[in-house]
Amino acid sequence: MNQLVLSLEKHIEGLLFESDSSYPFKVFFRDANLGEFTVGGLLQSIGYLNLVSFEQFHGDIFSNLPDIAQKYEEIANLMRSNLSCFEIYQIKTEDLTFQNDFYPGISSFYIIVGKTECGNYLGLSTKLNPYVGRNFDSSLLVAREVVDDPELALLNSLLLQTLENYTFPLDITLYPFDSFTWEFTTQKGALLDLLLDSIGLVETTVLDKRLIMIDDQSYVERMSALFKLLSQNLINIRVYRIGVIQNDIYILGIDNNNNFVGVSTISIDT
Repeated sequence: MNQLVLSLEKHIEGLLFESDSSYPFKVFFRDANLGEFTVGGLLQSIGYLNLVSFEQFHGDIFSNLPDIAQKYEEIANLMRSNLSCFEIYQIKTEDLTFQNDFYPGISSFYIIVGKTECGNYLGLSTKLNPYVGRNFDSSLLVAREVVDDPELALLNSLLLQTLENYTFPLDITLYPFDSFTWEFTTQKGALLDLLLDSIGLVETTVLDKRLIMIDDQSYVERMSALFKLLSQNLINIRVYRIGVIQNDIYILGIDNNNNFVGVSTISIDT
């Protein structure tokens, strides 16, 4: 077994991550032979992100998001008629069910992806209201690639026309979505990562001791020792916070064999 994995398992034994609740840590290991690591791939592996059919999308939005279903489907049809490799991903998280009496049970939304003849990918989704989303560090986003693609330019114009003067149902802070957002890149994996940041569901930051919120000397020492072990053995360490209230936390980096290694836990932020 990977020596770093063994060391991490020893370090996290009995250690709880303290937030508004306490959760244990787990070791995360992803073999380099499985290919490029992406945040989208991580979300798929833990069940947040799943590929669905257009028929399932149609049924779900009219039952789950009735106030914006017609506009959502209009946009999906526009992209389906103009792009190849058309796919719809459902993001499902119970985090959104906390909302209020006006919008109970909203637990999913969608990323719509397609490819132009020039090979560029366009992805679109609703964007979380800042009240239920979060700020994110734009310096860590996947770099937007400037492309010269007439088909993409045309579709961008059509999307803007489709959404002109459109406003979301209620201008209140408790409605979970406040706009549509879209991004484009030349690689689908990079597109999903970029769009997930834009949506507001995933916060990507560097490893920082501000992650340790509890002022307890013993706890701080154990967490500091864990951070030191990770920093000494991994490069490009990033902290991925996934969710709204119940957040899956992944602290991951690359070892000397190009494997993705780290730890995961849960943070409750109310």
